[in-house]
Amino acid sequence: MLIDRYFYEYDFNSNLKKSDVGQIVYDVEDDAYEKSDEFWEENRYMPLSEADKNAYLLLDTIGEEIHADALIRFYNAIMEWKVPVGKYLSIPLNRVIKISSYQKIYLGMGLETSPQLCELLQVGGYWGWGFKDKAAKWGGYSNWMLHKNTNFKATVAYRHDLNESGMPEIMFYDANIFKVDTYRQYLPTLMDMLTTYFVDFSINPFKSFRFTTGFHVTNKVPTYNYKYLCEDENGGFVEQEVFDFTTFKFGVRFALNEKFEKSKYGLRSLGTKFPILSVNYERGIKGLLGGGYDYNKYELSLEYDAKISNFMKLELDVMSGYLDSEIPYTNLFNVPAGYHEFTYYAPGAFGAMRIGEFVSDIYMYVFLKYDFKNILNSKGFFRLSPSLVYNYGYGNMLNNNVEHHQEVDFKVMNEGYHEVGLLFNDLIATDETGMGLGVYYRLGAYSFDKIMENFAYKFTVTF
Repeated sequence: MLIDRYFYEYDFNSNLKKSDVGQIVYDVEDDAYEKSDEFWEENRYMPLSEADKNAYLLLDTIGEEIHADALIRFYNAIMEWKVPVGKYLSIPLNRVIKISSYQKIYLGMGLETSPQLCELLQVGGYWGWGFKDKAAKWGGYSNWMLHKNTNFKATVAYRHDLNESGMPEIMFYDANIFKVDTYRQYLPTLMDMLTTYFVDFSINPFKSFRFTTGFHVTNKVPTYNYKYLCEDENGGFVEQEVFDFTTFKFGVRFALNEKFEKSKYGLRSLGTKFPILSVNYERGIKGLLGGGYDYNKYELSLEYDAKISNFMKLELDVMSGYLDSEIPYTNLFNVPAGYHEFTYYAPGAFGAMRIGEFVSDIYMYVFLKYDFKNILNSKGFFRLSPSLVYNYGYGNMLNNNVEHHQEVDFKVMNEGYHEVGLLFNDLIATDETGMGLGVYYRLGAYSFDKIMENFAYKFTVTF
């Protein structure tokens, strides 16, 4: 098929360099989809042919018959794990039902506004009940888009909910059915009942950089047996079972030549071919708004997806962190483990490591995966796409006394943890998604004497 191309408003004498091009490669005006036919007639460089007009008429007719606008809104909402309620509201599915080891079954309801109601402000809330722990959870939030060109956003929220002990807070409005690591939150067994209110800001002020900052006031009550021996003013020790934190957080994300699409909803990342570096800092402030602990926590991560060829891809994640003070177990570094005898594959987690097995105040993790994309067949329902996996972890307790953490069982992995895996992705596949199986094996200093205990079996989901 021949395609006519037209070039206009060009300048052969331009001094524009590649480095002068900004991070926004697609800029869609806010009212682009509401322009009238008269507007397009006046601004179209070439008039529509009779065939073009008939094609547009056919598409419009089909769109009206199948309610295409409503279907598109529904598809976009499902991509974010939401179900639209009319035009102006949606229900976050992760607030309707959950199945987890701690709650067994969680049922609830959530509601939030959609961009059709207000493009710059989103308001939402939820309430739910866990049937095993017999406890209610609830929260509310508002997100403001303060400046679309720089994706400057503000979030103010309150949350009374569960959170995995020793892990960053999982914000209730950030679930996505197409992000496999979303599902890992259903595995943990050591949970804190967390009550927090906070304000967060994020911005992309210039090319390749993203900054985040926030102020959090948090109360944590472990749902498991735990006592923390804290030194008092007289040099003795007192037992604590409830913990209050006041924290300031700051983060920088650097993604060289990351490109964005700009629309009335803000910026959407189109990715980058270069490594992504993130640096995060958290400062605990004792005495401010009830905060009980002074500490500095530093974390760094590097993500890199390298396309070796059309059939091979390398994924590398390196993470490290350091905590300079003694604080309760709830805010130490809990190693991201993902073991069950048979469960889903979660990237960024140790597949054969027991949950809560290792804790540290200094760590380094390496997650390495080598994908062979559809090496046997790229069509049909069977599209084998194997992956080789190697994970390494190191952790230690340099600034915390292990004996001060009472009635909770954990180890440090200062001898180095190793595991390998083989994933058979896309055993059943379509053009959109695929499912497969995999196996992990744990080896080295922390392997078990019984060989079968070192195995972990997975099912995989790819998109």
